[in-house]
Amino acid sequence: MFDLNILKPTAVLVSTIIGIGMFVIPFTVMKSSYPVGLLLLIVVALIVLLTKLYLCEIILSTENKNHLIGYANKYLGFTGKNLMLVALIFGIYSSIITYMIGLGTSFSYIFTKTLNYELIFSILSWIFISFLSFFRMKILDISETIGFSVIVLILILLIFVYTNKISLKNLNFLYRKNTLNYLLPFGVMLFAFMGYTIIPEITDIMKDNKKDIKKVITLSVLICFILFATVMTLVIGLKGTDTPHLATLALGSGFIVLGIITMLTSYLGLSIAVINSFIIDLKMNEKKAWLLCIFIPLIIYLFLYYTKNNMFTKLAGIGGAISAGLIIYLIFQMIEQTKKKTEREPEFKVYYTKWIKYVIITIFVGAIVFELYTTKNLKYYLKNY
Repeated sequence: MFDLNILKPTAVLVSTIIGIGMFVIPFTVMKSSYPVGLLLLIVVALIVLLTKLYLCEIILSTENKNHLIGYANKYLGFTGKNLMLVALIFGIYSSIITYMIGLGTSFSYIFTKTLNYELIFSILSWIFISFLSFFRMKILDISETIGFSVIVLILILLIFVYTNKISLKNLNFLYRKNTLNYLLPFGVMLFAFMGYTIIPEITDIMKDNKKDIKKVITLSVLICFILFATVMTLVIGLKGTDTPHLATLALGSGFIVLGIITMLTSYLGLSIAVINSFIIDLKMNEKKAWLLCIFIPLIIYLFLYYTKNNMFTKLAGIGGAISAGLIIYLIFQMIEQTKKKTEREPEFKVYYTKWIKYVIITIFVGAIVFELYTTKNLKYYLKNY
């Protein structure tokens, strides 16, 4: 019934993509409006699908195995390599720090029924993932299989338990006195849909079945979209304006535990991806790559915690808009080079024209400007909606 050659890489990709972003989307959509939020989710899903397929074509058109930094260096030179490095470090470290906050908050709520022990549980989560990431690919398959199973379970339980409890009144609101609030979910949604760093790993997993990579990418984005839309609809439908910053806190202890498992697997997948990228693309030794992966996020997290800037919305929005925007810009630059000249014939090609590039880049420039502007006034926008 299921093609394992497609199911396994889809599970790896979905499990890596889905993490804390899924649980932050409902809060930002509540501050925007449900109809606008759903429209933004569709737009972001289509942009991410297209650009991930472009990235796959770039990888399939290249002889030697690389990670994103290596491909940028090959097709765009020294400047492209450094820009990709900045984008990846900013995005992955933003994600890791956000996972640390989310895990700390969730564990604190589970064990103490308060959020007062976030710091302790965040550091314990960091220690656990740091230990696991040291072994890299030896445990990736196990963690992603567990993560994918939990994701499917979350979707089934959410639909079964909460569908008949939502209030349509909570989903019909549209007016906002501050119209800029309509755009609040965009950066967070980009953050939730990321996962570009794991694409080279997916093509490697499918090295004997490359023609089906397109199906895997499409299916993974579709699954993520369905899950994001389901969580967003159910949480806002249940809680309305009382929707919390972290959606699992609105759904009870069982869902908090499932959310923790989802965040742990995504956290681990990202850590392994960045370690592999440092080793392959920057020629670091394994120990140095591992140390850079684990200690820099910890230092930044501690700084944000003690300066009281450890807010999900801020980190996810900025991380999504800036990192994804820069990565997508570089993907467009690389696909243009690939379309002109390839080292090998790719197993599939994706339609490309410059107007697609200009439209999407314009959207991302606007998103980055918006995120930077609203970060300065974030508390105002979250209150005045």
